[in-house]
Amino acid sequence: MARIVFAAAVAHTALILRAKDKAPQEQMERVYKAFGEIRRRLEESGAETVILFSAEHMKSFFLDNMPSLCIGTGEKAQGWGEAGVPPYSVDLDLDLSQHVLQYGLDQEFDLAYSYEMRLDHGFMVPLHFLTPQMNIPVVPVFMNAASPPIAPLHRLYHFGKMVADAVNGWEKDRKVALVATGGISHWVAVPRMGEIAESFDRRFLELLLHHRDEEILGWSNAHIEEEAGNGALEIKSWMALAGALPQGRRELICYEPVEAWGTGIALIDFGAVIK
Repeated sequence: MARIVFAAAVAHTALILRAKDKAPQEQMERVYKAFGEIRRRLEESGAETVILFSAEHMKSFFLDNMPSLCIGTGEKAQGWGEAGVPPYSVDLDLDLSQHVLQYGLDQEFDLAYSYEMRLDHGFMVPLHFLTPQMNIPVVPVFMNAASPPIAPLHRLYHFGKMVADAVNGWEKDRKVALVATGGISHWVAVPRMGEIAESFDRRFLELLLHHRDEEILGWSNAHIEEEAGNGALEIKSWMALAGALPQGRRELICYEPVEAWGTGIALIDFGAVIK
């Protein structure tokens, strides 16, 4: 049977790469060290596939077709190579993506899918740090966090549980990692762009680390955007991961409010439920 052997949530702003040297040296080093530690733990887990939850930034999807949830399937996905991120090509796990799609339909999640889903920096920045050789197949899961109407947090929480159930019920012998990526606080293409809501970030992390998920799930999209910016809606991916692993160990590896990157940067090891 398949099993989840590792799970983590990480930030994904491309400024981590293209503006690396603009951040204070100590902050940059702590963030890079944290990514290195998450990579080490991922490798140590022996994961053979990564299911990657992320928003994207109006590159692959636009107003002519904006799914709430879309799974990338097929054999490969090409990166956009935008925002200072190399144009990686990534192998996909066709078998697992098809299994999650069918399982989701059986559980009344009407998931979109794409055989030609290109991946922007929301997907590629974490892969750049965690699988730099691009040698682990990926199941990319897009979550709309940019274009209203946007699903509420509790919907993504239940979606994450469904994904975990799909993995744990799969008959194939596969070690699977779950990675969520996004935010935390940041404003995108609005007058407050560049600001960080450190108090929001620390509150969010405190609740998450103490398994007080229900309090976070009570936040509306409007509340999140007002308190922490439109970019903070990307915490939906984090809450999907929380739904997948509601009981496991959660360890904060790093939090840095990096003004030069205009984002609250955090990395959490969510542990894993191994069956």
